Amino acid sequence: MTLRSLGLISLLIALAIAGYLFMAQAKTVGPTSEAGQRATEQAAAQVSAANFQATAPVLAAHQAQNGTYAGAGSLLAIGALPKSR
Repeated sequence: MTLRSLGLISLLIALAIAGYLFMAQAKTVGPTSEAGQRATEQAAAQVSAANFQATAPVLAAHQAQNGTYAGAGSLLAIGALPKSR
């Protein structure tokens, strides 16, 4: 075994260790971790709640004016309701 092949083997071992450490950290930190996914889900729920709070008065006014919620979809078309992302 020459010095050059020993260097190559050492490099491969170092890359394997670095890859393992990176993957271990990615499970606990970052957007794919459980905490990251939980934060994303909570943010989506809060945005949905905010959109509903903004929409409820407009829908209530539409229902009071027309006596029904039928046709409320046209409010989205004219821009009276906030669009969800």
